Amino acid sequence: MSDSDDDDYMSDKFLPENIPDIKPGLITNYGKRRLQAKEPPQQKKRKVLESEARDEGLSKSIAQTNKGFAMLAKMGYKEGMGLGKKGEGMKVPILVEVKAG
Repeated sequence: MSDSDDDDYMSDKFLPENIPDIKPGLITNYGKRRLQAKEPPQQKKRKVLESEARDEGLSKSIAQTNKGFAMLAKMGYKEGMGLGKKGEGMKVPILVEVKAG
């Protein structure tokens, strides 16, 4: 075996000179750490969810599988018909008003 530096398999001469010393896994900047963290998506507030659910429910007509609709159908009601003996009564349901506070 020769004593030359070319044959030294333990030397670090094959590494480039200007490598910054960065330790893996350590993030020093808070902003970078926050960006790298996997944050769950923000959930909507309860009032907003309730409002959306109410608006969605009120925008749909009553399904024919609904018990109330089935009872009206047994009494002769057809969809789009007015209430009452002559069918001249209310055709749309009473609107819901939500009071704030």
